Amino acid sequence: MARVKCKNKTLFRYFRKSRSKRSRKIKEFTFYRMLNQNENIAETNLKFAHAVYDALYTLGVRQLVLCPGSRNAPLLLAASVRNDFQKISVIDERSAAYFALGYSKSCNDSAAVITTSATAVTNLFPAVVEAYYTRNPFFLLTADRPRSLLNTGSNQTIDQHKIFGNYAQYYCIEKKSQIKKLLAKTQEIPIHINIPFAEPLYPETLTKHTRTSFSKKEKHVKTNISQLARKISNFLTNQSVIAIGELNWQQTNFWKQVSFPPSIPKYVSLLSNLRDHIPSDFQNEEHFLESLKQNPPDKILHIGGKFLHKNLQHYFGYIPTLQITTKPIPFHHPNKKSKQLLFYLPKYWQKKSNKTLSIFPNMPSNYTIIPYKKNVFEKEAVAVDHIVSCLQGFSIFLGNSLTVRMADFVCNQQSINQNFFMANRGASGIDGQLATALGMAFAKKEPSAILYGDVSSLHDLTSFDIFAKIKLNTPFYVFILNNGGGQIFRKFKVTQFQDAFTHYFLTKPAIHFPHLQELFSIPTYALTSDELQNKLKHIKDKKVIFIIQIDSQ
Repeated sequence: MARVKCKNKTLFRYFRKSRSKRSRKIKEFTFYRMLNQNENIAETNLKFAHAVYDALYTLGVRQLVLCPGSRNAPLLLAASVRNDFQKISVIDERSAAYFALGYSKSCNDSAAVITTSATAVTNLFPAVVEAYYTRNPFFLLTADRPRSLLNTGSNQTIDQHKIFGNYAQYYCIEKKSQIKKLLAKTQEIPIHINIPFAEPLYPETLTKHTRTSFSKKEKHVKTNISQLARKISNFLTNQSVIAIGELNWQQTNFWKQVSFPPSIPKYVSLLSNLRDHIPSDFQNEEHFLESLKQNPPDKILHIGGKFLHKNLQHYFGYIPTLQITTKPIPFHHPNKKSKQLLFYLPKYWQKKSNKTLSIFPNMPSNYTIIPYKKNVFEKEAVAVDHIVSCLQGFSIFLGNSLTVRMADFVCNQQSINQNFFMANRGASGIDGQLATALGMAFAKKEPSAILYGDVSSLHDLTSFDIFAKIKLNTPFYVFILNNGGGQIFRKFKVTQFQDAFTHYFLTKPAIHFPHLQELFSIPTYALTSDELQNKLKHIKDKKVIFIIQIDSQ
C-alpha cells in the first residue's frame, strides 16, 4: 500500500501510537479517504433515497407513513421535500405498519412505512403477518447499518436480512442500479426493502430533486368469464350451497355485478360486503354451520376468503368444495376432493361497473335449510346492532375477538344501511386495530368508525396519538365496548377455573377510559348503546370517542 500523507494533525498523533507499521498505514489510508468522501456520502444517501421513492411511485405507492429515527434520516429528509406523496408521521412502528395496511386494503393505491434500524424493524412483524395471510401487500422501507458493522457490537445493529422470512418479499438495495429489481415484484405479499446507509446521514442542504424515470411492465392476464361459468355449472348440483367469505373492495364490486340464482341456498359473510345486496339464506355463521351438520350438502361453492368460525372452515374438509378466489391465498380446505380456482379479476371491475354477468346456471335446489332457533343474543351483540343502525353510510372497522362475531350475528339486510365492513382476519390478532381503521378512513375519505373491545383498545393505545393528530375531512368515531375484559373466554370451558379465568384470561383493563379525553384532547363520552342515537344527533365534532358501557356479568 502506498503511503498516504495525512494532513490532520490530530489523526497523525493517533497514528503514531500504533505499534505496527502496517496497521498505521491501514488506519491512515482509511481515515484520509473518509475525510475526503464524508461530504459526498450524505448527498449520495439523499439522492439514493429519492431514487427509491421514484420507484415506489411507479409501483403505485401514494402514501408514506414515516417513523422518526436517525439511520433512516436520508429517507425522512427526502420525503420532507416531495409533494407527490401523502405523508403522515407516526411514533410507534407497529401502529405505522397497521396504518399502511389499512390504507392499502381500502383503495387502489399502496402505502409504504419507513423506519430506522434494529428493533424498529421488528415492530412491523404483526402487520406483515396479517398482510401475508390476507394477500394485501404494502411496502416496508427499513434503514440498516452497513453490513460490515454486523456482529461488531455496533449500537442498534441487528441482522435485518430477510428478517420477515417467507412473510415478505425481500430486497436489499445498496446501489441505484439495483432499484430496478423492485419493478419486477409479482407476489401479493408485503415487500421489504432494506437499505444500508453509511454515515454521515445529514447533508448540508436539501438539494432540489430530479426525478429518476422508471417504467413498470404490466402483466396482462386474460380473464375468461365463460370458462368460469362453465366450471361453476359443471360443479353445482341441486344439493349444493354457495358460501361467500371475506372479500376485498375490488372483489365485492365484481360480485355485485353477478346475478346469483335465487334457488340455490347462499350464506353471505358480513365481511363480503354483499349481505345488503345478496339475501343470505342463513342468518349468520352459527346458523350456516348447524345446517351443514344436520343436513350436509353434496357440494359447497366457496367464493372468496376465510370465515369467522374456525369450525366452519374445518367442516368444509368433509364436503367437496370449489373455492373461487381472485388472489392466490395461503390456505386450502383439508379435503382431497376440494379444489381452488384462481380467477383473475378484470381490470375494468376494479371500479364500479354497470355490467351484469350471468355465470350461474338456472337450476332448482332440493337442499333444505335447518331453521335457526336462537333468538336471545349477548349484550355485546345488542350493543353492536344499535351502533351499526346509527351509522348510515359509514365504513366500519370491526375489532377482532368478540366484536366481529357479534356483528355477524345481528347485522342483516335490514340493519345494514350503505355500510362497508372491514376487519383484520388474516391472523385475527387484536394488534393495531385502531391504526388499521385510521388507515382505512384516510384512504376512503368517507365517514368511518371502529367498533372494538376494551382490551383491544388498550393494546393499541399509541394509535390514539395518530387519531389526535390526523387531519380528516369526514367524521371518525371510536366505539369502545367496555365490557370488563376478554369476555370471549366465557365461551370456553376455562370458566370452571374461576381464579385462573379472572386473572389470566379475562384480564379486565385498569384504565378509566373517559380519561382518554385528557390524554389526547379528543371529546369522549361514556354511555349505553340505547343512549347513543340521541347523543349522535347533537355531535358536531368530527373526532369522537364513545365508551359503550356493557355489564356482561
